[in-house]
Amino acid sequence: MRLIPYKEKPYPVTDIAMLSRITSQAFNQRRKTLRNSLGGLLTAEDMLALDIDPTARAENISVEQYCKVANWLSSQQQHAE
Repeated sequence: MRLIPYKEKPYPVTDIAMLSRITSQAFNQRRKTLRNSLGGLLTAEDMLALDIDPTARAENISVEQYCKVANWLSSQQQHAE
């Protein structure tokens, strides 16, 4: 089996470090809901606004959804600065 990288990213991400941070935090503890594992980064209301179920587990959301969260958090940090 060979893996061939995409020429263009299917889900653009503005901040790879943020994507790494949220995926690490989401998968850090088994059987935790996203509300619990990502609660320090965004609220349940923020998740709902991004079309993500806060009661879902890390393995139940898509790569596209993780990219949406990373982009949203990155934009929130830029606005705060």
